[in-house]
Amino acid sequence: MTELFNRDLFTDDLFAVDREYDDGDELVADLGLDSTRFAMGIVACEDVFGVTLDREEFMRCITFGDVVRLVRAAIGGAAVPAATKGERR
Repeated sequence: MTELFNRDLFTDDLFAVDREYDDGDELVADLGLDSTRFAMGIVACEDVFGVTLDREEFMRCITFGDVVRLVRAAIGGAAVPAATKGERR
C-alpha cells in the first residue's frame, strides 16, 4: 500500500514533490500540501482505496505515516486516530 500512496496519490493527484516518502515526512513542511491539497487527498484516498474517511481525522494528520495508518484503519474497519498538532508518532 505504501508504494501506491507514494506513486499514485501524492505525485499524480496531489502534485507534491516527486520522490519516495517516509512515514515521518510532514505533509505540509516536507510534501508541500496546503488546505486545497488536503481536501484533494481525502477524495483521492477514498477513490483509490474504496473507503470513506473521517474528514476531521484526515485533517489532523501531520505525517505521511498518519495518512497511511488512517487509510489502513478504514480498510480494516478499525479506528486509528491521527496525530494532533504538536504530537509525533
